[in-house]
Amino acid sequence: VYRATLAPANPTIDGDATGTITVSRLGDDFRVEMDASRLPSGMHAQHIHSGTRCATPADDTNGDGIIDAVEGEAVSGSPIL
Repeated sequence: VYRATLAPANPTIDGDATGTITVSRLGDDFRVEMDASRLPSGMHAQHIHSGTRCATPADDTNGDGIIDAVEGEAVSGSPIL
């Protein structure tokens, strides 16, 4: 079982959203449970990436104040799920 605390990569867009995720495997069963609160309205895509860390404001290579998909994947790896 793996657990993580979630926080927005782009707080200027997503505000003070927060959440937790639990990933578990038992035999052939793989389960992902996510609980989030204070999300802005709209759709919120979720991914599990192959990297070892999440992007931070320091990874905003073009300095526009937003971690985009290219900047995120550069440190988080490609999405695997």
